[in-house]
Amino acid sequence: LHYYNITHQLAEKGDEKAWIGISFGKIGFIHITQGNYAAARPFFEIYLRYVTTAFEKDTVCISEALTGLADIEIEEKKYDKALERLQDAEQLLLTAFHSQERITGSIAKENYVRQRYLLKTFAKLYERTNDQQQALSYLQQANTVRDSLERRGLLSGYEAVQQQLDAEHHLGQINLLEKEKQNEVLKQYLILAASSSI
Repeated sequence: LHYYNITHQLAEKGDEKAWIGISFGKIGFIHITQGNYAAARPFFEIYLRYVTTAFEKDTVCISEALTGLADIEIEEKKYDKALERLQDAEQLLLTAFHSQERITGSIAKENYVRQRYLLKTFAKLYERTNDQQQALSYLQQANTVRDSLERRGLLSGYEAVQQQLDAEHHLGQINLLEKEKQNEVLKQYLILAASSSI
């Protein structure tokens, strides 16, 4: 929380609208993880206000803000309002995923984290409203996203190791070529020295 507060202060000092909004969301999320839902609400409300204006309607961040507010409303037993927010958040996130995948060919890891939070919040809502089948379905989807993120992390770790090995192999080849070049130059000097002494 301390570091997010520092980030927030720096963002306000530099009038960085995007970071101001994001920092509000992060501070609100810290309050939620600590179980302090009442303290989280104003941060998520401000986050939602910033992301709908300052970010040119960044649908991923709007989805995250709606999910946070829905999480709070579940704790307040405002289940209908929470469901409405979650459905809106889900639609926005899916739209963002399709757009991002079409433009870049992939989806950013942080957006999968947001998707997992959305799915876990849906599961929480259905658990609280005694719809165990829906709760289990959303929890399974959230776990699938978590597994995918872990697999992605392992693969990226593997890729980093592979790149390092390739770089070391390449460096070894360069060193070998330089040694061969030095040996060739030395050999030419020796031949030149031997021919001049004759």
